[in-house]
Amino acid sequence: MSLREFVTDGFVNLLTGLGVVGKDPRQSAYGSGPMTWSREEMDNLYSGDDMIRRICDLPAKTMTRKWLQIHGVDDPQAAADILEAGRKLGIKKSVKQAITWARLHGSALVIMVINDGRPMDEPVNEERIQEIEALVVLDRWDLQIESVNTEFGANFNKPETYQILFSAATSITGLAGQEGASAAMQLQTQPIVHASRVLRFDGVETPKQRKRDLQGWNDSAITSVYDVVRDFSMAYSGTAISLGNMGTMLYKIKELSKRLAADKDNLVLQRLMLMNQAKSAVNMIPLDADGESVEPMGNPLSGAKELLERWDVRLAGALGWPVTVLMGRSPAGMNATGENDLAIFYDTMEGDQDDLTEPVERFYRYLQKSKRGPTKGKELEGWAVKWNTLWQESQGEQAKTRLAVAQADALNIDRDVYTAEEAANSHYAGDEFSVDIQLDTEAREADKLKPAEEIPGMELRPNPEEGESGPEEKNSEPEEKSEEGDNPGDEPKKDNPEPDEEK
Repeated sequence: MSLREFVTDGFVNLLTGLGVVGKDPRQSAYGSGPMTWSREEMDNLYSGDDMIRRICDLPAKTMTRKWLQIHGVDDPQAAADILEAGRKLGIKKSVKQAITWARLHGSALVIMVINDGRPMDEPVNEERIQEIEALVVLDRWDLQIESVNTEFGANFNKPETYQILFSAATSITGLAGQEGASAAMQLQTQPIVHASRVLRFDGVETPKQRKRDLQGWNDSAITSVYDVVRDFSMAYSGTAISLGNMGTMLYKIKELSKRLAADKDNLVLQRLMLMNQAKSAVNMIPLDADGESVEPMGNPLSGAKELLERWDVRLAGALGWPVTVLMGRSPAGMNATGENDLAIFYDTMEGDQDDLTEPVERFYRYLQKSKRGPTKGKELEGWAVKWNTLWQESQGEQAKTRLAVAQADALNIDRDVYTAEEAANSHYAGDEFSVDIQLDTEAREADKLKPAEEIPGMELRPNPEEGESGPEEKNSEPEEKSEEGDNPGDEPKKDNPEPDEEK
């Protein structure tokens, strides 16, 4: 066999052992499954490690910080009343807690205690909702999935009912004596809750088989980054230990081992202790000129700064966050403001807010359908949830934005893209200035149904070819006089006029 036939280059090389099992150590590596912790272990991680807590808390606080608005309605006061009713029920706080526990434990639920005349294990009767009495936040350890929807459709293979475990139902007795007293009674006497009465929030995307292993719940946000967080903490802990060794000195004593072996009265050890005390007290070490010497052990922190910065980047990369956001520090470098880092982080958080929209909209829909709610059971037409932007502009940036919007409005109004009234209502009707434009569709439809003579700038003129009337814009400029006469009733000039004999 020739060498050409024997050697295989590429991913496998029999001569060098590259890619060969038993010779290439990389072939012994394999993908290991993620760790699974108990509830107590997860709680201890959250309480005892500041970085684990930040990984769970920061997204929840950021996504709910500016909250949302009821968008697309003609009655701003009704939208404000709906938000106020949700605030009194504590929806913002409940969602923030649910996101935090979902990122820590994998999943969390906000149970809506709804008075609709049905038990909690049946679907919500939206047409008979009297009120939402309370919101109760539970993590996935407080419940278990009792049944799954098996009908093909939008909810196929999704939980249909949840069972509240006894420990969680018992802890809800703290609601007694408050407005949610009936909530405690319902959750204790009816521990089965239908999915339509639950707002579910999950940690991170989880493969189907892994989700089955977790009994229908999702993975924690720290599952995939735990090893990185552990190494990150060890790097900083090791640096802290090295700080304590900065004053360590190296004592060299001739034939020290023989002296210690013969030193039955510990005279050598006593001398070493005296030397250390003298160093600390008077900053002086008495030594034998011939047989003893002292040397520093060197700087144990050499290169520590660069190493720690590398670990900062490693953990930030694992989370997908900028380092400045993860560590809460100002950006370094000339002309560095950190605005780009914040913009990247806020874009990520606003993308994650899309997963919150469906459960939050369901809560506000139930709130509107409540007979004792802010709209007395009438759902507003065309409403939607719109998350407020997370980016905070300075006053100078706000002035530039409004100037650009005003210039765009002037151009669009001049070209009849929208009206000045629509621009004013869109920008200034809400509590804050908005750059978006909401067209008044009702007014536009009404204008289509009006006769042409009632529409400003329009009049009917005969169509010489079809003999029908149609709308035509008025010409603001004066009409030119006819060559044949000043009156519009004069006969039109012919293409080939005959000579005037009388003239």
